[in-house]
Parts: sequence; structure tokens; C-alpha cells
Amino acid sequence: MSLKNVFYLSVRSILFILIFVLISVFTKTSLTEISGFWTLVVILVNVLTILILLFICKREKTNYLDLIKYKKGNTKIKSVVLFSFVSIIAGIGGIYIAGFICYNELPYLPAMMVKPIPVVLSIIVILILPTTTTLAEDGLYLGVGVIISTISIVRY
Repeated sequence: MSLKNVFYLSVRSILFILIFVLISVFTKTSLTEISGFWTLVVILVNVLTILILLFICKREKTNYLDLIKYKKGNTKIKSVVLFSFVSIIAGIGGIYIAGFICYNELPYLPAMMVKPIPVVLSIIVILILPTTTTLAEDGLYLGVGVIISTISIVRY
């Protein structure tokens, strides 16, 4: 894989900006008005990222599992549960602490990001968001990111 793939590490950020702006332009609504639907945009960005990763795999004549260096059976379920629990606690705790430090409010819940969405969309988000986020981010950061880091170390 070549260094030109460094671009892929920023692809999610670019996609987020592009999709929010396009939705705003085509629906003639402000970014503030559509920000309540950020979870749906995340799913769309995740799917596009996964498609880009599959393109990279095809170009490099490899598959997704090889890209992320996944070895079935190496991780015990106890470790996964413990790591998930610690990550959730640390993540939620970090968000609350950051909100308190920045806004002197606990919990800080920005009104523009905490808007109700229809029940059908909520169910879709609950079912699809975690899986697509994992596939997109693991492939991008564990796969492409590790390969780029390795190339950089070897070259310099």
C-alpha cells in the first residue's frame, strides 16, 4: 500500500462535511436544523467508508479481515466484555467531564444534537450504527492507518 493512502485516514471527516452540506443545500435547511439527524449521517458515512475500504482491499488483492489483521479465536469473550464495559464508562465519563469543564453543566446535552427522531429511524440506528461504525473505523484505523504507519517507519 502506498503513502498516497494517507488521504483515506481523513476520508470520514471529509465525508461528514460533504454530506451535511449537501443535505443542507438540497433540503434548503440550515445545518442546525439537520444536526438532530446526525446518527443517520453517521450510518451513511460508515457505509461509504466501508465501500472505500472494500475498494482498497480489491485494489491491494486482499480482504477486509486481512486488512484489520483479525485472527478468529485470539480474543476471549471475557476480555471483550471487560474492554467494552471500561470503554463505555470511560467514554461516557469523558463526555460528561468535558461538558462540565467546557460548559459548567452536568450532563451537557446540546439541544441541537439531542432531538427526537421517528421510532422507525431510532430502531434502524440502534441496529445498524454500532456495526457500521465498528467495520468502518476498524478498517480505516486498524487497517489502513497501521499499514501507513508501518510504511512511514520503514521509509524513514
